[in-house]
Amino acid sequence: LSTAGFQDIVSMQFSINYDPDQISFIGMQELNLPGLHPSNIGNPAPGNITLSWVCDDVTSGYSLPDGSIICRFGFHISDTLSDKTALTFSDYPTSVEISDTEGYFTPVFHNGSIRVSSGLSPLAIYRNCDTLGLCNQITPPSVIPGFAVTNGEPPYSYVWSKNGFFFSNEENPALDELGHYEMFVYDQIGIFASAEIDVVEELFNPSVNFVLCSIYGQETGVIYLNVDNGMPPYDIEWSNGLTADEITGLAPGFYSVTIEDASHCSTSFNQIEVCEMPQLVGDIPAGLNIPDEINFDGLLQDSDKLLIWPNPATSEINLQNTEGILEVRVHDQYGTIRGHYILDGNQGFRLDVSAFPTGYYWLQVQYETGIIQKTILKI
Repeated sequence: LSTAGFQDIVSMQFSINYDPDQISFIGMQELNLPGLHPSNIGNPAPGNITLSWVCDDVTSGYSLPDGSIICRFGFHISDTLSDKTALTFSDYPTSVEISDTEGYFTPVFHNGSIRVSSGLSPLAIYRNCDTLGLCNQITPPSVIPGFAVTNGEPPYSYVWSKNGFFFSNEENPALDELGHYEMFVYDQIGIFASAEIDVVEELFNPSVNFVLCSIYGQETGVIYLNVDNGMPPYDIEWSNGLTADEITGLAPGFYSVTIEDASHCSTSFNQIEVCEMPQLVGDIPAGLNIPDEINFDGLLQDSDKLLIWPNPATSEINLQNTEGILEVRVHDQYGTIRGHYILDGNQGFRLDVSAFPTGYYWLQVQYETGIIQKTILKI
């Protein structure tokens, strides 16, 4: 709503009429007359907007340059209209009363029309994420590259908030602190859009940490996920209905999982196999002090095979390797951690298993290059 000949105006009351089958009134903004408030504007019936205003200074009135904005009205465009439909207001809004310091007069309303504006589309090309709000995470310090709003009627206005508080009104502010950011943008005719982005310490990238096989004839398998990045909290859904990052008591078979973080970034792992250990048959080997030489999948150099002995064990197990061992973990058949040792690059370690109940255990040895896993037997 703009002005022409708006000089020494004391008061005004009038209505604006529109086709409610094309558009519906949703609100107003930028009320630029002193004393004009949202309560002065009403929508008593579909197709009709009423406005009333009285100047604070009824003696001198109030003036505005031609083309000044009194306020902006927002409308929702019917979904049945095409992008090329012209939206037309009535030729003659109903004048109830317009007065200046000289008395009443009949205003001249200039009928306007407005074309349908395609919905705003805030875009960002960053880390393979095309649209804000769809798994868009960045790590600090960062500036969103290539941020742009498409469609709508430029120029655009922006409001950024961080964790719910106002942050910036720039188009591309620097996002250099961890947190949840929300961007609100509107074009010159009041079409609104919003988008969100999370600045995280580490991009969401869950992984399968380890899988323990099930003992023959039992349900003792374990799958453990590494889910500690992205934006917590996490939503974890397994194919067997469980929702934890570590699931135990698993029968041999295949399992699938979908993990989603608070930013709606998601990853799925399909066909994670929990194998079944072979049945233990025959006598326990006599040579308990003969070391096992382990080098799974070429993880270590040929000359750096991990030596483990004795296995089966009665009271202790020895580990020896020229490559630095970072950590050692021991899980029982139910997935419970029986021991977790930080070695910080040691080349040897003696594991006391004297207090362990008789049975199978899984020994994990962590290197910089990966994890070696070995089944051990306490007798």
